[in-house]
Amino acid sequence: MKQTKWLLCLLSILMAGCAAYKELQPEPQVSSLESGYIEIIDKDEKFELSEGKKYFVRFPRPERENTYLVLDFKDKDALSTYLTRVFDDGEGTIIKINDESDQPITISVYPLDQTVPEFFWVIDNVSRDVVLDLNYRYVAVWRYKFERKHQEFKSILEQNTQSKSLPTEIGVSVNLSDIDYATKKKSLLEKTKNIEQVSQQMHEIESLFPANIRDTNDRAYLDYVMLKTRLAEELLFQKKYSNLLELLEVIGSSKPNIEKLITLAPEYAKLLKDRSTYPGSFYTAVSKDLGTALSGVTPYFEQQLRKKTDVSPIKVDIQPLLALANETASAASEDLTVLSDFITAFNNRAGVLANIQDQLKTLNQTISTASPWPSNTFYAEKREKLSRLKYELPSTDLQAFGRYKSYPCVGFLNKAINALKSDLYDLDSKFQRADMLVPQINLARARGDYNEVLRLLKQNGDLTFLIEQYGELDELSLTQHRQTISRSLRANDFVSAEQALKKFELDKNFLNLSKILPRKEKLVTAYEDSLREKIRRVSIDGANRFIDTHQLTLSGVDSLYQNPALFPAYALTYDRKPGSTARFNKELTDQMNTIRQVKFPETAIDAIYRAFTDAMHIEGVEKARAVVSHGSHYQGNQWKTKNLIAECDPGASKWVTKPMEYRKIYALPVTSNPGGNNTYVAKINLQIPSDAKFPVYDVNIRLPQEVARHAGNKQWYDKITFNKNVLKNEGRFTITAPDKDNDYIAQITPLQVNKTGDNVIEIRFDYQAFKVLEISIMAQKPIIKKN
Repeated sequence: MKQTKWLLCLLSILMAGCAAYKELQPEPQVSSLESGYIEIIDKDEKFELSEGKKYFVRFPRPERENTYLVLDFKDKDALSTYLTRVFDDGEGTIIKINDESDQPITISVYPLDQTVPEFFWVIDNVSRDVVLDLNYRYVAVWRYKFERKHQEFKSILEQNTQSKSLPTEIGVSVNLSDIDYATKKKSLLEKTKNIEQVSQQMHEIESLFPANIRDTNDRAYLDYVMLKTRLAEELLFQKKYSNLLELLEVIGSSKPNIEKLITLAPEYAKLLKDRSTYPGSFYTAVSKDLGTALSGVTPYFEQQLRKKTDVSPIKVDIQPLLALANETASAASEDLTVLSDFITAFNNRAGVLANIQDQLKTLNQTISTASPWPSNTFYAEKREKLSRLKYELPSTDLQAFGRYKSYPCVGFLNKAINALKSDLYDLDSKFQRADMLVPQINLARARGDYNEVLRLLKQNGDLTFLIEQYGELDELSLTQHRQTISRSLRANDFVSAEQALKKFELDKNFLNLSKILPRKEKLVTAYEDSLREKIRRVSIDGANRFIDTHQLTLSGVDSLYQNPALFPAYALTYDRKPGSTARFNKELTDQMNTIRQVKFPETAIDAIYRAFTDAMHIEGVEKARAVVSHGSHYQGNQWKTKNLIAECDPGASKWVTKPMEYRKIYALPVTSNPGGNNTYVAKINLQIPSDAKFPVYDVNIRLPQEVARHAGNKQWYDKITFNKNVLKNEGRFTITAPDKDNDYIAQITPLQVNKTGDNVIEIRFDYQAFKVLEISIMAQKPIIKKN
């Protein structure tokens, strides 16, 4: 029992020691209000920290943003600490907040925000036993920084404040020429730099001010405002002092910088205008040295003017310098007056010259940008403007320039005025000619006579400004050519189209031929291709329409082949490139020949034959004869077409190639007696393969009943020939008569045929009709018959 109690006691001790960090809970509790330093204690005692132990303290989030938590404590070297937003007894990733202290030995400064409800100050190592002597403070960032720097800033200001004694010493104990300007300027520059750096740091602190700080009597803020005002006042004084040093340095020099003197003239005038700022002795000294410095201005400018070789206005304002000379009673006053008069006279003429040049430039731009095809009054109006410009031309009299009349810039100015005068009179002469030409051009345009317009312009080729106004003329000429050719092509007027194309090709009458030539050549080539293609298309389309229309025509078939629709629509004569026209004509002729001699007969024969077989009893003979007529013009190689021709041609033999099979052929009249008796012809050619040396066959001819029904009373045929030899019913050779009992079959037997070569049987008979008759023929080996 005692052992069990001992184990339980040990277990409770172990469980109590599981937490790695012990929380220190100050009394009073930590306050987040901004205030002075507050001590961290446990009621009336300080916390005692043991060597090797770990601790943490909670600090609530601040009342506002931009707040520091400042920790001031002794024995900081014995502690390893950090501040973090999240703390789980040392577990997980620890994100430490940066310590911004500039005294890290005794103070820690942590920036706080309001993103978490509380922060954790963690002591993760105690190197020896210590009593925690810690004070904390919540303070605005701007306040903490200003408090730390206030005295330092004031000290810098005091050390860099510029003395104001120099102006009181000038004219009394100090001459302008005695001053070491370089040293004073260097010293002043260093002081200004130091104060500006303080001002910059003050500005950075000000950016952290809370919005309502200006409405408070916060002591630190009032100190800030006072210091800022003193800094601004000192910087302003130092700027003015720097400007004063620059003014004094120029006139205090034994060889004044005239360029700077001229630039600073307005500043000198301001300095002398208000004489209450400095003592009278100061102004007396300045006036004296300034008057002396001004004596070098006129020689300086005369030297510069002798180098001037252009006619631009002299960009120097002498009046401020002249005013200073009068103010200081300088001897330079008279020379500056003469110089000022010269500059005024020169600038007046140069200004008028530049103004007229600008107006002339604008006038030329107006012409170059004007709408094409100017009106009849366009150049008369421009001549009026030129007259005003001529009137405004400045004089070239030299007396106005006094002692400076021999300066090069005066000569250049007069030369420029005379050149402008010449340009104005020359341009007026050209405008006068243009004024006369424009109405003639507009009249020719109204007639659409662009060649006349081009002629007039080329006769006056020196009027480039006028020609530029008709820049679209070449385009209009191109368009006119295109429209003429296109109109002829649309009307299929190939004669006119070819003539227009030739005219277009040979036309060289353009304002800018070199520029327009590439486009013109492309257009000519394109229209030549269009003309040829149109001729080809019209020819082929016309032929196809003709074929569609006449493929079933039965009468006058031979005359159809002479119809112009089956020939090229036009034969070109104009040859741009040697041989190209001849090649095109031949290609089209060959193409049309193929249509006329192959496509037309093939199409017509196929169509007529279908009509023939579909309705043989309707114009059957005419259809067959039309097929044969088309066949006489056929030069194609299609076996089907040739066979159809042969089927309809009574003079053509129809091959019989298989024994024991009837082959149907058409017996057609070879006479033309629609209302009476006609002679019919049917021809076959026995081409049956045989092993016999001398093949012999019985030839059966199945006749139409209407032809064979009277064969018992009279011979049904007029003549039957074999290879042009007449066959007679005599000897061993018989030709049996057809009758109803033998199914109207006539037999020729025995008929010995050639093993090779033709075996043509031609049957002629008369019949009282004008139509197509169907006959079937079959050849077989002879059958031995009993008497």
